Amino acid sequence: LCLLTTLVCGQKEMFDRKVTTFVTTYFEENEHKVTSLVIDFLVARLAWEEITDGIKKHANSLIPESKYISAMALISSFSSCLENMAGTMTKMVANITAAFKKVLKTPYNKIVKKMKTMTESGKTAKQMRKQAYIIANAALTKKLVQKVINASKAVSTQASWMCTTDSLN
Repeated sequence: LCLLTTLVCGQKEMFDRKVTTFVTTYFEENEHKVTSLVIDFLVARLAWEEITDGIKKHANSLIPESKYISAMALISSFSSCLENMAGTMTKMVANITAAFKKVLKTPYNKIVKKMKTMTESGKTAKQMRKQAYIIANAALTKKLVQKVINASKAVSTQASWMCTTDSLN
């Protein structure tokens, strides 16, 4: 049991490190909560839409207190910029979410399929989390992150993409 716990923690730490290296450091001390939440959703074999809804539901608790005001300002700036172009944040988020889903389909399906097999063979939640982290670690590369960025940009108008990048700067 101690060995399994160490292996799971090692895989999780590696994944957390990759997320902060390749994706974002925005969540600071809450980074581990974000990755745990996503892995838990994958282990539970939630549908893509359930995962995105779950992330939205927990979003406020995942933003570090020190960044809450700046996060609200960022969202307001992004929304205002889009509205000035007769767009909406809801539409932009839906487009970007669809792009994420398309690019992440292969690793998502691989993890969910493995979780189904492991559930059917009576594996423990800890064993399943370890395997989910192993698959996620193999999938999370600079190349994958760039594909997500490119796909997101491809489903955005130039003006709406500028709202995204301007809001983040």
